[in-house]
Amino acid sequence: MPTLLHTLFDAEQVLVDIHGYGLSTLELLSTILGMWSYVEIIRRRLRGPILGFCASLCLAAMFYQLRLYADMGLMVYYAAASVLTLACWQRNSSANEGLKVTTLSPNWRLALGLGAPALIGMLAFITGHLHIWLTNVFPEPTRFCYADATTTVLGITASLLLIRRKAECMAIWLAADIISTGIYIQSGAYFLAAVYALYALIDGTGLVVWLRRSRDEADAAGQILPKTPAPCINDLAEGV
Repeated sequence: MPTLLHTLFDAEQVLVDIHGYGLSTLELLSTILGMWSYVEIIRRRLRGPILGFCASLCLAAMFYQLRLYADMGLMVYYAAASVLTLACWQRNSSANEGLKVTTLSPNWRLALGLGAPALIGMLAFITGHLHIWLTNVFPEPTRFCYADATTTVLGITASLLLIRRKAECMAIWLAADIISTGIYIQSGAYFLAAVYALYALIDGTGLVVWLRRSRDEADAAGQILPKTPAPCINDLAEGV
């Protein structure tokens, strides 16, 4: 059993060689689960968050070994967010509300546009000093500090919007996956880079599909898309 677990979770354990690139079992498993999860989420099926939970745990183990600590933390968060997403989607489905897709109000979009850069700067500073503050846990400095922090903040934002089924989550994930593709190319994870490039294409498709669904569902209800109030602490707590 220990040997099997080591083979499964070791990012350097090559499963198959593809034109000189060693594909690990962990990389392949996370790819299959992640891709399947993306498709199911776009189709608004409950198994999507479940698959996302499994894929996130696999990727967290891999990113730790690649010294992408912000991405590792993001995957741990994704695993928790997947559980919350599943619970919220199940509640809506049980209440016969359906898994409807909506869009953000201009106030929320402005808040995200102003808040994201500040959060990226703070996270980049923190992750850039982890090898100094926690040497025993993070023996090497993180790589691509600001790009890594950017994908982390974008990913957290997108996952929160996914819980509420906001179409903008697809646009944010599209941006994050494009940046991630470049990071993984520089990290030597070429297979994962190709996967994230494919994710970006799926995100683009998902954005178009979800925007169309939000308009169709609003038209079917015979009303204008509901406006979300300006962000406040009570709204955030209620939304979660």
